[in-house]
Amino acid sequence: MDYKKTRPPSQNKTSIEASTASGFFGSGLLVKSTLCIVFSILVILICFMGQSPAGPKVFPDQIANVRIVAEVPFRYQSKLKTERLMDERRKRVPPVYRLNFDSFLQFKDYLTDLEKKLNDVETPTGDKPDIAPIKAIASLAIEFESQYPYNLNQEYLGVLLNNATKDERKRLFQEGLWVLRELYSEGILEGSKAKISADEDNLTFFDIRKETGYISEVHVKTEAEALRFLRINLSALTSKPTVASALFHILREGLAPNLTYDKDKSEKKIKAALKSVEPVWVRVRAEQTIIEPDALVTPDKYEQLVAYRQKLHETAQYGFSINTSFIKRTILSLLFLLAVGLYIKANLPKLNRDNRLLALSALVTIINLALVRGFIQLGETPLFDTTATLSGVFPYIFPTALAPIVVTIILGVKPGTLIALIISVLTALMQSDSIEVLIASFSASLVGIYLCRDPRLRGKVVRASSAAGLTLALSALCLGLINALSFQTITQQMLAAVSTGFLTGIVIIGLLPILESIFRYTTDITLLELTDFNHPLLRRMQVEAPGTYHHSLVVATLAERAANEIGANPLVCRACALYHDIGKLHRPGYFIENQQENIDVHANREPSVSARLIKSHVKDGIALAKKNRLPRIIIDVIKQHHGTGLIQFFYAKALQEGQSAYPLLTQKAKPDQSTEPAIDESTYRYEGPRPRFKESAIILFADAVEAASRTLKKASPENIDELIDRLFRDRIEDGQLAESPLTFEEIHKIKKSFSITLFNMLHARIEYPDNGKSKKNNKPPVDDKAE
Repeated sequence: MDYKKTRPPSQNKTSIEASTASGFFGSGLLVKSTLCIVFSILVILICFMGQSPAGPKVFPDQIANVRIVAEVPFRYQSKLKTERLMDERRKRVPPVYRLNFDSFLQFKDYLTDLEKKLNDVETPTGDKPDIAPIKAIASLAIEFESQYPYNLNQEYLGVLLNNATKDERKRLFQEGLWVLRELYSEGILEGSKAKISADEDNLTFFDIRKETGYISEVHVKTEAEALRFLRINLSALTSKPTVASALFHILREGLAPNLTYDKDKSEKKIKAALKSVEPVWVRVRAEQTIIEPDALVTPDKYEQLVAYRQKLHETAQYGFSINTSFIKRTILSLLFLLAVGLYIKANLPKLNRDNRLLALSALVTIINLALVRGFIQLGETPLFDTTATLSGVFPYIFPTALAPIVVTIILGVKPGTLIALIISVLTALMQSDSIEVLIASFSASLVGIYLCRDPRLRGKVVRASSAAGLTLALSALCLGLINALSFQTITQQMLAAVSTGFLTGIVIIGLLPILESIFRYTTDITLLELTDFNHPLLRRMQVEAPGTYHHSLVVATLAERAANEIGANPLVCRACALYHDIGKLHRPGYFIENQQENIDVHANREPSVSARLIKSHVKDGIALAKKNRLPRIIIDVIKQHHGTGLIQFFYAKALQEGQSAYPLLTQKAKPDQSTEPAIDESTYRYEGPRPRFKESAIILFADAVEAASRTLKKASPENIDELIDRLFRDRIEDGQLAESPLTFEEIHKIKKSFSITLFNMLHARIEYPDNGKSKKNNKPPVDDKAE
């Protein structure tokens, strides 16, 4: 017979959690079947019922990876097309300008004054009568430049004085002013703002507000055109080219843009023109393709898709109806869940055996899928449709790593990986079978699972979920580069992914205590927190029951090392061992490890009374644990750490004294001398139950071994082994392992571990020689060989 796999017949549970499975979470096939059916129904309802046939979310200016076809005809008012039409109409409306004659009037005064001054210049009567006095011309130029903002060239003044008579100059100046006035009357536009095109179809006309208030449309001139017009008309006024040129250079100083934009009038004309613009309506027939795969989603196409989604919402076309898409996804999901069930049955016996853990996994998965579906529905709202930033980050705000990390912390890597696959596949189905969503979410979840394999601190959970978010961000980067998205969009998606991962970790930390309370499961994180020696119960034990506290520390050390040897949970052993005797806080003096001055409080008590007092520490411990909200696993160890064992000292004392365990019998007359009094053994036995999981069985043995080791006079390996063998043999023969999953091989490893640990703790110290200095100095010898 292979002793490595041999177990007592009643050992049918192998996990810590199984010790407390009861009630609705029983092990019956009916309960398991109900859980599977309810889970499948909820998955179908949450993921696919009422999902829009418009397909997954697509985003403007990105490459679409799905085809979306209109299942119903619809029409919508296109804001984009209407805005384009209005822009065209707006461009066709000529702006309104006011004519400004201030510059002309100022120049007119300047030219009139110049004419008078030129007439005052005397022509010399000497040898050269045709040459005006140079000094007089220079003086005139300097005078006018100081009074007026115009450049006056002395050469051109000399030409006019020497080549034109006074009457001719007067005529030329008057006709030149008339030409300038005509130019000002039509309007002169600054060259940089000219809107006149040589193309006749693109000619722009301007409304000019005349002095009379009448508005007409005329062709205005730019500064360059006005200069050409002025030069041509001045050349026609005289036959002398030099005079015409001089007159042009003087008059050109008076040419300036004189159009002032009339904003109010222009906007009024634009509004009047836009009132006549009718909204543009677009009709889409049924079976018409709205989005093509591998094509850029243009703003027009995206607007059409948004209108299609709104139409579906308004007409309630998909509500809770059953359509082809729903049937397809339901069938695929049921086949996938069937495969998952077979995998659990074949490869995850712990999950398959415990309906409580199965329900926990199902609940967390449902919560995660509900969150994903909630975000998908949120994406259907106008907020996401009309906000480009929110639309761009939408696929990367799904908290798909939440359930996988939670299940990994509670059940381990394999169940967590399975939940990650379930979440990723169903999320991909909700996103129209998107393989990109499947790969990105599954990869992120696997990273979170890897980093949460053995979490002992809550900060590690946040780091793991943040790493999952970073993985999702890297997926966004890769997909964004492949799809040629803008750098801004990629950056926003990456930030959303990292933020989602961080927030997921915070949610997990808040969710774990709730799940632990509902399903009576304790994570290693909680157990590690309970091993803090500053816990109120442990601090109280240090003060009120120091002997029990030291005993608990030694038991924790023995149990923790033994658990490591057989592959049990060492953290469970350590935490539970620290609290297994907290019931002794109620009456610490009744237990020998806390008694002082060798006072035996049980010396004058009946053995049955003393036995009840000793047994009461179990019930007191349970009550104290519940009051302090200790986890269920610790309460189970408090119940089971003595099993139904016999309190041998008081039982032997009762037999020795010949007393009955029942108080009434002690008052009756003594029976026949040939008959010894009956002793009820149950009075001297703990109420149990016996250990039902490995860790509680280890603590049972560690508790007994630690207590008995105090009686050893010499802690040799032989004595320790003999003590351990006797204690194990007595408890096995007493049936204390009848419900424990320990194998004989594991029992052997536990005994060996106890032996090594006890010997290292109890071995004798060497006696240091007395060199006489200690007596001389009245000081003890110093131990210079610290452990």
